[in-house]
Amino acid sequence: MTKEELDLLQETRQVPTLSASLLKNQEDRTLLWGYTTERDSWHVYLEDGRIKLYTYGYPDKEIRSLDKTLYFPEELIPSKRLYPEACDFEFCQLLMSMGASLPFTGFNKDRQIQQFYGNIA
Repeated sequence: MTKEELDLLQETRQVPTLSASLLKNQEDRTLLWGYTTERDSWHVYLEDGRIKLYTYGYPDKEIRSLDKTLYFPEELIPSKRLYPEACDFEFCQLLMSMGASLPFTGFNKDRQIQQFYGNIA
């Protein structure tokens, strides 16, 4: 392959994007909850028909907050782990159908069911 051919391949690559409108269940809730390699909390949630990302450290120090219409799947996945019992099945299935790999940790059967698992911005 030549450099020009490589450039052409990269230009024609279709990068999937996702939005809240792709979800059948539009109820406000946690979509993903986990943590980063820096041990910051990573919370992706649905609120008012929008996907939001809120990353915060201890004690509740805001690191990053995103509220956009479209996301690339990889920007919603934390650098370390996800708590599977605190993640939304429909959203995880959507991410995986777009080629995303989800870094789940062990399942905690004792976690209480909640609408939101992490803090929201």
